[in-house]
Amino acid sequence: MFNQVAFGEKLKNYRKLKNLTQEEVAEKIGVSGQAVSKWEKGECLPDCYNLKMLGKAYQISVDALLDVEEVATVDALTGIYNRRHFMEYANVLIEKARRDKENCYLLYFDIDYFKKINDTCGHDAGDKVLLEIAERIKSRIRASDLFARYGGEEFIIFMNNTDDTGVNKAAERLRLCICGEKFDCGGGLSLEVTASVGVSKIIDFGVDKAIHNTMEKAISNADSAMYNAKKDGRNRVNYFEQ
Repeated sequence: MFNQVAFGEKLKNYRKLKNLTQEEVAEKIGVSGQAVSKWEKGECLPDCYNLKMLGKAYQISVDALLDVEEVATVDALTGIYNRRHFMEYANVLIEKARRDKENCYLLYFDIDYFKKINDTCGHDAGDKVLLEIAERIKSRIRASDLFARYGGEEFIIFMNNTDDTGVNKAAERLRLCICGEKFDCGGGLSLEVTASVGVSKIIDFGVDKAIHNTMEKAISNADSAMYNAKKDGRNRVNYFEQ
C-alpha cells in the first residue's frame, strides 16, 4: 500500500540533500511546485492529483530520479560523494568563493600502506577500514565542507570560509581521528591505520598576493604535498607552499 507520509519524507530529504527548491524538484519530476509542497506535508491534492489515485505512478518517477542521482553522485561503498560529483560541485563552489571573496582550500587524504591491509587482512577488512574512515571524517567536518571518496584509498575535502591556520588545524584534527583509535574489522581483528594529508590553497585573497588556482591545479598541489608527507615518514600533514 502506498505510504503517503513516507513518500513525502523521502522527497523532502532528497531535496534538502541536493540543496534544491521545491520548484526545481518539481521540474525534474514533471509535476507542479504545489504538488511537491503538498507531498512533503503528507497531504493529498484535489482529486485530479490525489495521491491515493496517482501516488504510485509519481513514486515510481521519484524513485527513478533518486536512483539515477544516487548512482551519479554517491560512492557505493562509503555512502559519501564520489569523485565525479565532487569535481562538478566543487567548481560551482569555487565560482561562488570568487564572487564572495572567500578563501577556500583542498585537503587530500591517502591511507598509508592500504595495499598491505588488503593483502594481509583481506579486501573485506580493507572495505571496513574505508567505510569507518569516511564515517569518522564525516562526523568531524562542517556541513559546508564538501567531502568525497576520490579514489581507492583516497579522500578529498573542499573547505571554504577559513584561513591557513584554520585549515591546518582541521587537517591535523582529521588525521588524528584516523590514527587515534584502532579499526574494528570483525572476527577479533583490529588494525592501526594512519593517513598522509596534503593541503593546498584554491583561492586566497591574501594581502601580499592573491591566489586563484583551478580545481585541477589545487588537486595537483595537494597531491604533491601528500606525497611529501609520505616521504617525510607518513601519518602527517603537509602544506603546499605556493
